Amino acid sequence: MKRRHTLLGLLVLAAVSNCSRIPENNDPILGIWVKSSVEPAAPESTSIQVKEEWIFNDVYLGRYQVYHNNSLHFYTDYSWELQNDTYLIDYYGTEMPKDSVQLNQNSDPEQLLMNSGEVFAQKE
Repeated sequence: MKRRHTLLGLLVLAAVSNCSRIPENNDPILGIWVKSSVEPAAPESTSIQVKEEWIFNDVYLGRYQVYHNNSLHFYTDYSWELQNDTYLIDYYGTEMPKDSVQLNQNSDPEQLLMNSGEVFAQKE
């Protein structure tokens, strides 16, 4: 009787572990995307180097970070999804508007483009 329960328990464990696997996400957007710019500061001081960074991970979440002169200035989490050929980025919990971008794999480095065609970010 113990053997049957042990065997049945092993079969249930194997079935549950096989059903709980997360499908592998190989989306080309995965990775780190950056946008750098220079903002003028007060007239008497030097300008500020601004680097925006989007880190896309395989569970449709990510981290948005803003650096001023290589010092972390702001960060938040976001969720992302792919609808047709457009990636939608939702910075939940903030007042930031949602972003809608498309991937251009024909450029070097790869680029995310806004609907207007302007470069949103480049692959790092």
